[in-house]
Amino acid sequence: MRNSTQLENTDWQRTEEGWQTEFACPVVYLGDLSWIACDCSEPTEFFLNGEYLCSRDRGAGHISLSEHLRPGRNCLETRGGSGHPDISLLVTPRSHFRVHEEDRPSLGCSCSWVPGSGILKVQAQLADILPGDTLRLILRDPEGEILDQVEVNADRLDPVDLVTTRNVLWEGTTQPDRLELVAQLRRRGMVKDEIRLFTGLRTYSLDSRRNFLLNGHPYPLKGKVLEEPESLEDILAQGYNAVWDRSGQPAARLLEEADRLGLVVFSTIGDHDRQLSAAQGHVSLCFWVQEEGGLPSRDVTRLSLEAAELNLCGQEFTIGH
Repeated sequence: MRNSTQLENTDWQRTEEGWQTEFACPVVYLGDLSWIACDCSEPTEFFLNGEYLCSRDRGAGHISLSEHLRPGRNCLETRGGSGHPDISLLVTPRSHFRVHEEDRPSLGCSCSWVPGSGILKVQAQLADILPGDTLRLILRDPEGEILDQVEVNADRLDPVDLVTTRNVLWEGTTQPDRLELVAQLRRRGMVKDEIRLFTGLRTYSLDSRRNFLLNGHPYPLKGKVLEEPESLEDILAQGYNAVWDRSGQPAARLLEEADRLGLVVFSTIGDHDRQLSAAQGHVSLCFWVQEEGGLPSRDVTRLSLEAAELNLCGQEFTIGH
């Protein structure tokens, strides 16, 4: 299970009615999902700190300890049978980062790049936090070197800024470098929960001749219109460097894969079919980038192109020269 931690226990000791062992539970684990993974060779009763838990027949299974665990030393006792069962004492931290659609954690990140400096505004939605909990944010480059890090109170509502002066830019299919953002919920100096996402610093724009610019440099686009689910790796291998999603709301997994491969993602605004056909001689496009904890985020930049500038031919399109 995710982030499971096995607690160390001492040796089993024989009692008049069965067996017992003691184990320590650090305060940091209180309130989490604690349980026993056991395998009994014969019917067995389980007690924790003198309180009856349950009875089990032969075989493997799980027993919850969440309502009975206490900080410090705990005593687990078994009754019945000639030998103690094979037991693992485990704790599974709750997911403290709230989860949105498509099982994506709520670590929001918006990026901006100006000459010489990249700024990431980061915000996390946390649950089940305690007074004194902190949120540590770590920004790493593609080689794993730490560019910036900050630790704030876990109940902070305002975004946190991470800044890098390293010119690590997402350069499309030629070099899709992405930064790694790690968010840790810490309690009493220990990591309680951790998630991470990857995002690339970039800028999109058009010059006076309506050429597409990536990070201020001409970047001619040859794109594929997505009609049905299709392998983006195959699209990349066919020589495309952009895709046009017709749904109007690209799926998070598509954004993540496209970002990793260096593909620029477009979507139409408004009536998709009418605009896609360019029958009115005009198409409005918006960019999508992989942000908001894996959720699609619409870029503030929108393109309004004449049909002559957007060369649409069947399932292909080109922008720029």
